[in-house]
Amino acid sequence: RYCYVADTAWMPYGMRSPEVVGKRVEQLYRRVRERFDVGLWVMACNTASAALPFNPPGLSPLVADPGQSMRYGLEFVDIIRPPLEATLQRSRDEPPGYRVAVLATESAVKSNRYADVLNRYPHRLDFRQFACP
Repeated sequence: RYCYVADTAWMPYGMRSPEVVGKRVEQLYRRVRERFDVGLWVMACNTASAALPFNPPGLSPLVADPGQSMRYGLEFVDIIRPPLEATLQRSRDEPPGYRVAVLATESAVKSNRYADVLNRYPHRLDFRQFACP
């Protein structure tokens, strides 16, 4: 069973401030938790993922803390960390300077969330991010 939430009332998020987007995502999260028995929250939006802290309140990133006890028993996967980790894994067999470009919303690029994740891991990437309206 799946519960799909599309915030058509507030989209697009890309031009909104991280504070506004973060508050909106937390509101949606609470509403979904009140109505549905959700065990895994997949944030399939780079702007919303970038607006949240690494450990959003009540959510536990699967990759960072797979065994952690969570306040609501809900695990969280954002759209930033998993693709970057897959890219880093792929680049291990490549020569230094392996080029990676990320196309993201202006808000996601300004957040530096991609760079923050990359800085947690040793890498040899030529990483660039570009804001797309």
